[in-house]
Amino acid sequence: MTVFPPFEYKVLEENERHQIAINEEGIKIKIMKDSPDSMPQWLEYPVRDKKTWEDFKKRLNPYSPERYPSN
Repeated sequence: MTVFPPFEYKVLEENERHQIAINEEGIKIKIMKDSPDSMPQWLEYPVRDKKTWEDFKKRLNPYSPERYPSN
């Protein structure tokens, strides 16, 4: 199951060699610009303690009506 709603993709830092961002799953990643097809380096996960777990688990609700099409 993926997180829903997804996190907003957000660039935190960028230079000529890499980009550091928060991806749609809430993971802080580092992407090397000279090899964009390679696997990103995972720097930090969205769940770090009890408070961040409480915030994150709301995105895992399988019964959330937004997960399903209206028809």
